[in-house]
Amino acid sequence: MKKIVRQIVQEPLEILSDAGRQITGAAIVENGSQQQPAEKPVALQEVQKRQAKARSLYTALENELKEIRAKKVQEQQSQKEEQVAQPQEKPLVEPAPRKSRRLFAFGRKEKVESLKTYL
Repeated sequence: MKKIVRQIVQEPLEILSDAGRQITGAAIVENGSQQQPAEKPVALQEVQKRQAKARSLYTALENELKEIRAKKVQEQQSQKEEQVAQPQEKPLVEPAPRKSRRLFAFGRKEKVESLKTYL
């Protein structure tokens, strides 16, 4: 746990130290004799306070995730109930009658028959 806390605390400083080099375009020289910032001794009470704060934030996050999951489950159940309550009935469509392929009624018989159907 201590390693994780130290890593989290040091990460912002690492980003800032690299950002200056990237902006200026200076060549990065990696020497084994680079001085690392001296770590201040951290009081036990401060560490405990940080751990307590981290735990409280973690539990708050877990609770929030549980609430979100519960809401999603409720929404899914309500959607399923709505689908069951409202069956998707589509009105039946009657097929259209087939149209005649004749362009014109040639001959007397067809003419008389066509007039009979209209009268």
